[in-house]
Amino acid sequence: MKRLTTVRVLALLTALLSAATVACSDGGPTDPSAELSTKGPKVAPLAYCPGTPYDSTTRTIDAGGGTIAAGRGTFTIPAGAVAVPTAITMVQPADSVTSYRFYPEGLQFTNAQPTLQIDYSTCVKGPTDAPQIVYLDNMGRILERLPTTVLPKHLVRALIYHFSRYAIAY
Repeated sequence: MKRLTTVRVLALLTALLSAATVACSDGGPTDPSAELSTKGPKVAPLAYCPGTPYDSTTRTIDAGGGTIAAGRGTFTIPAGAVAVPTAITMVQPADSVTSYRFYPEGLQFTNAQPTLQIDYSTCVKGPTDAPQIVYLDNMGRILERLPTTVLPKHLVRALIYHFSRYAIAY
């Protein structure tokens, strides 16, 4: 009889632990690279661009505007986008995704928006012919797709409203 009670207690504890595990699960993706879309419909995966080398450029941009290039990207800041001279850094991390980080993080622009132009000629063609520039979180998940213009010679361009991380997706 004592053995039967011990078996019942163990079975009850196992059931309770199983129920607690299921209750604590949010059912969401556990893969940190999984897509997350908070604005509009989900976008396709990030473009695979093997051999993307590290590159970084810092320039001080004043109210007259300017251009910064790093790796396969060009960042054009029009006149009036910043009110005071600002040191801006553009970083292309070494990765299998062509992406860019901009510093100082969180910098917002006045009435004139800069553009980011990316050469995607070394990227593997995606499921569509329409690559787009996307805004990523720190985990590399897509937060927002930007209205993107596809240009000749494997170039895409989009307006950037604030500094964060951007990449190409299909």
